[in-house]
Amino acid sequence: AVAVLVGAGAGEARALFGSAERVGAPTRGAVQLRSGSRQQQDDDDGGGRGRAAPSSAATTDEELLAGFFMQFVTLSDMEVITTIWSYENGMEERFQACDEQTAAREAEAGARAPDAKCMLFDENTELAFVEFFFDSEASNYAFDTPQISPAKGARGLTPKIVEFFIDDEELEGVFTADFQCSAEAKGMTVPVKIVVPVTKKSQIAFFVLKRCGGGFNSAIVLNYVQDDDSLTPMSTEGTLSPIVVPADSSGSTLSIMLNSTNGELVFKAPMLQSSDIAVCNASLRGAARGGALGEAPAALVVQYDCLKKGTVDLTLTIGIPPWNDVVARWKKECSDAKSSASAPGSSAPKSDTGEASKPSPVSNELASSALVVTVGGAVIDVYRDGAPSDAFSLQFNALESIDDRHYKVPATQARLGLLVANGAGPTDADDGSRVLRRATVTVSKPEALSTVVRMAGAGPLQAGEERSVQLLLACRRSGKVNVLVTIAVDAPSSTQVRSSTLEFGFVKQCSNPRKLKESGFLVTVRSYMILIVAASVVALAIFLYGGKRLVDFIRTRGQTSYIAASSAEN
Repeated sequence: AVAVLVGAGAGEARALFGSAERVGAPTRGAVQLRSGSRQQQDDDDGGGRGRAAPSSAATTDEELLAGFFMQFVTLSDMEVITTIWSYENGMEERFQACDEQTAAREAEAGARAPDAKCMLFDENTELAFVEFFFDSEASNYAFDTPQISPAKGARGLTPKIVEFFIDDEELEGVFTADFQCSAEAKGMTVPVKIVVPVTKKSQIAFFVLKRCGGGFNSAIVLNYVQDDDSLTPMSTEGTLSPIVVPADSSGSTLSIMLNSTNGELVFKAPMLQSSDIAVCNASLRGAARGGALGEAPAALVVQYDCLKKGTVDLTLTIGIPPWNDVVARWKKECSDAKSSASAPGSSAPKSDTGEASKPSPVSNELASSALVVTVGGAVIDVYRDGAPSDAFSLQFNALESIDDRHYKVPATQARLGLLVANGAGPTDADDGSRVLRRATVTVSKPEALSTVVRMAGAGPLQAGEERSVQLLLACRRSGKVNVLVTIAVDAPSSTQVRSSTLEFGFVKQCSNPRKLKESGFLVTVRSYMILIVAASVVALAIFLYGGKRLVDFIRTRGQTSYIAASSAEN
């Protein structure tokens, strides 16, 4: 199951691993000689593309392998699935037992044998995440991008490594395998070989099985969050649901999840269409750029921009290859442009004749126009006079483009504190109070950055009052990520002030996706992901249940995560 390739004769190879075997370690697998041409190429180019140049330290191959550890983990980095290679002991028994012949035999049987030895990634797992650790300096190793390949002759499966990163300071690395099943491979179980270069003389090879899916996926669950806090299941096959969003509703929240333990599928950027854009435009925030679908629900926030009276059908389409697209449909009613939120960047309301209407100054006032948003206790202006400042003027339609003029949160900072102040002046028709309904975060690269927003307090924000908003930012990969924040704002129904949204954005720099230092504390992706998942569970529970029902929800579903989050944050 493991091929440790060393530039030594068979006798030297036996001597190399003799000490490990004497202390009871499992056999590390077949030992073979790497070809001379490949060895010479590695010598010439300093260890191959992407490898750290080996140092002159006298560290033996045996010592380097004994100080190496590798395991499969879940996407959230919160749970270890299984160990592949352990310190001192080398390859774990289940991977030793799964050699090429065993993998082929179990694949042919569909991996359903009761005594199956090979690790199986089922239909709902398209991504495999691996992390590894090493005791010596990275320069003593010769790490390179792992190689992945299906069994010879296998069709419909084109796996590749989509991420490879070495952290020299923390002595660890990660890589991600994307199996890339196609519809052609539906129902097939295929052996997949993964080869990980470790030292200049050695590499670790092992087999896993991948069973491909396709067609309709009953494990994908889509819910509509009603205004009364209930969840309404939605068809994912395009059937029109009985949901009718009333005219006085400016937005909706949908949640999508995968009801599968350890399952993780990649979903593409959702598409939202209105049957009549002259009546209502609609846009998405939240998971609007796609991401990974797992047991933790992903939120899709729909913003409605009614332009005139009427009813439209909304169609949401989400691509989740190799499965059928998720297609959901529902209706939205509009009375007139004043009854729904003004979407960021939307045009002026139109009358029934199609001409731009000219509402009175009172009815055209937006609830967000009097709000002021700052960073760091009024040090940096974010949003004022109904518009973001130049440094925070990120637009949703330009989410993929990094602009150097935008405010940057450095890689050493994992949270951003904002202050929202209400500068409205009370009048006879408007007491100036505003309600911050929800804050949604949309990122350009969901695979690189996980976020959660925490808003202090609830209820109306009175004129002259302030409210803090904390953004937690957990990097998973290096690079620059655009972060767009959207806050829905309402005014009391007794006024003619229109509900609206304020929107602004910035750039998050991620230079180290594994660990960072902030305010003297070590912050890991693991601790932040625990916090983010727990905060999401609690926030969703508050939104859906409230009061005593929240306590019951935490006790039954979120207690462990909530405690872990408190520990991680402290």
